[in-house]
Amino acid sequence: MSIVTKDDKATLLQWHEELQEKRGLRASLRRSKTVNDACLAEGLHSLLMQTHSLWKNKAPWNVTALAITAALAAHIKFIDEQKSFAAQLGQKKGGDTPVMSKLRFSHLLAVKTPDELLRQLRRAVKLLDGSVNLFLLQTIFSAGARSRMTC
Repeated sequence: MSIVTKDDKATLLQWHEELQEKRGLRASLRRSKTVNDACLAEGLHSLLMQTHSLWKNKAPWNVTALAITAALAAHIKFIDEQKSFAAQLGQKKGGDTPVMSKLRFSHLLAVKTPDELLRQLRRAVKLLDGSVNLFLLQTIFSAGARSRMTC
């Protein structure tokens, strides 16, 4: 069962388009080095106003996950929904090596704080040249790892 509904996906797509048009919102998120920076960014406030169902009356990490998603979305140039985020990282580009090495992937899986997660996921988005499945939010929302990701 997915936490992100079809309506949420449509809202996220619309918000991402708005983010591409409003350079100030995008810039506020691109400058975010930490989750707290992202929480203070205008771009996140815009997203929160449109996605009540994802965070209102939910666990505290839902807002953290949205802040991370918003900060990453500012670096996403093209939304590629063909594959999951993990599959995109594992695909081979120009040779036999995957986009993300096993070592980097193990670092991504071993994160312990929201700021580490943001840093590792931002690196992954850059490795994919900004062509990412925006709905990596589902990855961030996965309950198993999030139990230790509250702000």
